[in-house]
Amino acid sequence: MSGKGGGKVYFILYLAVLLELLIIIVERDDAEEELKREKDALARKNKRIQLIAETIINALRGLMSQHLFILTGASRGMGL
Repeated sequence: MSGKGGGKVYFILYLAVLLELLIIIVERDDAEEELKREKDALARKNKRIQLIAETIINALRGLMSQHLFILTGASRGMGL
C-alpha cells in the first residue's frame, strides 16, 4: 500500500510541474505579445516624428527659396 501512496505523490508532483510549465509558457506568450505591441507603437511614433521633421524641413526650404527670390529680385530691381 505504501508503494501506491508514493506513486500518487509523484503523480501530483508531475502535475504540479506540468502546470507550472504551462503557466510559464502562457506568461512568455503574453510578454512576447506585449513586446510586439510596444514595438509597433514605437514604429508608428518614429514614422510620425519623421513625417513632422520632413514637413518642417520642407517648410524651411520653401521659406529659404522665397527669401532668396525676394533678395535676388530686390537686388536686381535696385541695380545691384
